[in-house]
Amino acid sequence: YVFNETITRINIPYDPSSYTDEHYHIIKSNIYPTGWTRLYDTIDTAITYNREIANADNSANADNSANADNSANADDMHFMIILTDGIDNRSDISQAEIKHKITEHSKDENVNYIFLGANINAQTTGTGLGINDGACLQFTPDPTRTLKLFDSLGHAMERSITHQSNSVSFNTHERQQSCTTQDQSKYKITASQSEPLAISQSLFPLKHAST
Repeated sequence: YVFNETITRINIPYDPSSYTDEHYHIIKSNIYPTGWTRLYDTIDTAITYNREIANADNSANADNSANADNSANADDMHFMIILTDGIDNRSDISQAEIKHKITEHSKDENVNYIFLGANINAQTTGTGLGINDGACLQFTPDPTRTLKLFDSLGHAMERSITHQSNSVSFNTHERQQSCTTQDQSKYKITASQSEPLAISQSLFPLKHAST
């Protein structure tokens, strides 16, 4: 989903592993700063869509095997990535309401929320929505730092998937490379409470969507 005063779902596959160069082009052509910021409403819309997809998958599994266990697997891991360059100033839903929905979604469906913010204090804004402080990352919205942002995101997700950390958490190097020294000082960038180990190479080609 992309958003300003309106909310639009980008026409790409739900599964990132099936993305082609054309899909990345669609993503890049749809992401640009403009207008108002319906952040909370967009998260709410994404949660609803995510649950619809999950319910459809469960129904398909039931059709494929009458003996299948269609309950959610506790080991399944899901990610909801939120990227914004501003605080909410247009939503109908309140901060308290969307915080409750995020907490409920995270707990009930094992969803790891990640908050990426520019021109705002990402940790303050993200934790205000109930997102773990370690999963909130500040970035400077220039081409170089944005590329580093997605590199950091891939590493953090890989650590989470390979169980090298209990949850998504960015390390000091990833925080520093994603924003300028000026922004590090302005937003008081610090390490999260649990500092994860670095990984030399990422499994996720997210950088292609960042320019």
